[in-house]
Amino acid sequence: MSEAARDAGLRYEAVPEADLHDGFRLDNARDLLRYAAYRITLGDRVRLLSLLEEQGPMPLAVCMQAIRNGRDAIGVIAAMALRRFVEIDLDEARIGPETRVSRCHD
Repeated sequence: MSEAARDAGLRYEAVPEADLHDGFRLDNARDLLRYAAYRITLGDRVRLLSLLEEQGPMPLAVCMQAIRNGRDAIGVIAAMALRRFVEIDLDEARIGPETRVSRCHD
């Protein structure tokens, strides 16, 4: 499976089912998935990516302040995470104001 994913240019990671239920990953993934169809404006995407490129990883609350055109700043950031523009740590704790957001460099 990992070889097929790599050939398709994707990343594959097997996670034991017990790890999903013990930590925060599954709940955080559910929270993000509701934004899968959220539309991101070009201005918000460029603004956030530029901020993260200049400043490095930042707390989610700070990143939300960079969003101007979106109706829902968390929706913009969540959609960008799902589309692999940014990374959000899903394992350390439930997503909150201090959750670190960083730019993806795949």
